[in-house]
Amino acid sequence: MRSGSSFVGELFNQHPDVFYVFEPLWALKNHPKKTQDVSEAEQLRLLQGILTCDFKNIVNVMPFYLNNKTFGAPTKSKVLLKLCRSFKKLTRNDSELYLRCPIPKELLAEVLGRACRTRRFTVIKTIRLANISDLASIERDLGLDLRVVHLVRDPRGTIASRLALRHHRKDNVTTFSDDDIDEEEVEGLCESILRNLKNATTVQRYTLLRFEDVAASPVEKMRKLHKSLGLPLHKAVYRWIRGNTNASGPGRAPFSTRRRSNERAGGWRFALSFAQVKMIQEKCRQTMSLLGYRSVRSAEELVDASIELYGAYKSEKN
Repeated sequence: MRSGSSFVGELFNQHPDVFYVFEPLWALKNHPKKTQDVSEAEQLRLLQGILTCDFKNIVNVMPFYLNNKTFGAPTKSKVLLKLCRSFKKLTRNDSELYLRCPIPKELLAEVLGRACRTRRFTVIKTIRLANISDLASIERDLGLDLRVVHLVRDPRGTIASRLALRHHRKDNVTTFSDDDIDEEEVEGLCESILRNLKNATTVQRYTLLRFEDVAASPVEKMRKLHKSLGLPLHKAVYRWIRGNTNASGPGRAPFSTRRRSNERAGGWRFALSFAQVKMIQEKCRQTMSLLGYRSVRSAEELVDASIELYGAYKSEKN
């Protein structure tokens, strides 16, 4: 997606009272030989299990999620990394030494459930759930105090970030040819955002969060967000923000959360041509208008950083 969700998710991951799970639906959609059901019902079952700290019915998919070396799920969650490392130290079985997370399958549901229940909040970061409305059934059927944070990003920034990733270049530090942008992809991106904006009424507690606002004022925005969620902003989160929002140097890889956050948010203005930006604006006119993203009208405006492109928008539904 390239919406800045890993960056925002990491802010929750740093909180010691949060059980943080990074992209669990990846395990369904990438399971070997596609043996796992990837239907909407199965996706919701996986999310329900995590949100209720009940891993008994999803234990079959969790070993793949925790041990896949390419995805590296434990490295993306402080809680899971600690659990996996503790069992790594205890492992004596040679066949398990190569595993990233050698928690025995017969103990997995109990171990994960206990770690989840001992924390006040469970946070799932996902870009793989197509419709926010799918969460309504979880909220209704389980009676959970479910809070949905819908992170959005200027589609011009998202497209520039996707192009940078495809070309294996650092985020927003180069230019791309007009042929690099797929118009259907742009339309699909903005239609997806628009659909979920319209479906926001299907869940009771919904907050709309713009990545650009977090990038510009990470402490202020996270303080407000945490307050609305009933989650105290821990000093560990403050420390992470201070250490990771003004980064430079070799750590600025495409998937890295360590970079100058404000520069990243507006870097698309120097990576895309005016023709490319104009096309995105035409395809995404309604979506951008609803989110307060202003269009640029010339090549000169595009690179004039003194021109503010982010206006007001309605951020919360009570």
